[in-house]
Parts: sequence; C-alpha cells; structure tokens
Amino acid sequence: VEIQNKLIVKGGGSNSIHLDGCSVDTIEVSKDTSDESAETPRIDLINTPVETIEAEEPVIIEADESSAVSKVEAKNDVTIQGENTVVENINVSEDAKEGGAKLNVDGAKVETVSAEKPVEIEATNNAAAIEKVEAKSDVTLKGDSAKVEKIEVPESATSEPVIDVQNGSVGTVEANKAVEVKSTNNGNGKGNGKVSSINANAGVKADSGAVD
Repeated sequence: VEIQNKLIVKGGGSNSIHLDGCSVDTIEVSKDTSDESAETPRIDLINTPVETIEAEEPVIIEADESSAVSKVEAKNDVTIQGENTVVENINVSEDAKEGGAKLNVDGAKVETVSAEKPVEIEATNNAAAIEKVEAKSDVTLKGDSAKVEKIEVPESATSEPVIDVQNGSVGTVEANKAVEVKSTNNGNGKGNGKVSSINANAGVKADSGAVD
C-alpha cells in the first residue's frame, strides 16, 4: 500500500495500528490522550520504513529490522520499544509541549537525540543504546540500563544546560558551551549515574559524584 502525503493517526491503542509492507513518508500522531482512560496509540511497522513521525501527542513506536525510522519530531512524549527498532534522530524542538518531552527507550537503538527543549530520557526493562545527545537544553537520564555514548553541548545552546545523569551511564560530555553536570535522585540527594569523561571547551560545573 502506498500512502501519499501524510498518514494522520487520531485514534487507536496499543495493538491497533499495524503497517505491513507500506510506503509512507510521514505519519502524524494527533490522538488526544488528555483523558486518563485514553490509550496511547502504538505504531507497529513491518517492512515499512518511515521518513518522519510527527508526535503531536504521545505515541509508542515499534519496528522490525526492515523498518528504520529516519526522524521523530517529539512535540510530546514518545516511547521507542523493541530490540529491532532503530530511530536515526529524535528532535525535541522549540515547538514541543511546555516543559519538554519524555523519551522512554525500551531495548531500542536511537542514533541521535536533539534537545532544543528539556528532555527526560528513561530506559525501562531492557538496555537502551543512544549514540549521541545534542543538548541545547536540559537533559535528564534515568534507568539503570540507560547508556549514552556522548552528550554534546553545542556553542549554539541558548542557555546553560543542566545534565542530570540520575541513573545509567554517559561515555563523554563534550562541553562547547557552559554546562552543569550532576547526578541526583529525582532532583534530590545523590543519584547512581556516572559520566566517564568530560571534554571541556567551555566552563563546566561538575558534581564530583557524577564523574568517574
């Protein structure tokens, strides 16, 4: 099935939207889930590569090895799950909801997260691999199985981001603009997260308990 232009998802639940052998460039998820009883839709991709998924509202994304997702525009909370699921880029843009977005990564692989607004990344159940986070805003990492190879703070960051590695591990923080690096327990006390190294090209305020 070839879907021209855009597929708009305004309904469905955790087991109702399956795309098998389809051709689609863009999927927009705009189901209103403000009601507590509303179920978050899950997009299940089988042999269906997708260029862009626009998460106007919360969404769960799962894909097989033949269904890479090039980009997710995370204007709301997003769950990426499944050991075969690969997302090249998740962009939390200035258009994201107030307070930023939550990314739940369960066993999947994410190549890059671009954070223009605050983002909370949590690994649940299974190990989550994220190659790089570009932190133009605050980044919080949760979940013992969370692993980020590199967090880069670019010169273009408009503020001094705070990187809170509450759990899990970060290989390197590359600071090209002033940044604070710490490890808390949900914002209070000391967390269990660790940063292996910091490459400081700008001012860095680092919690000694967060850095090996």
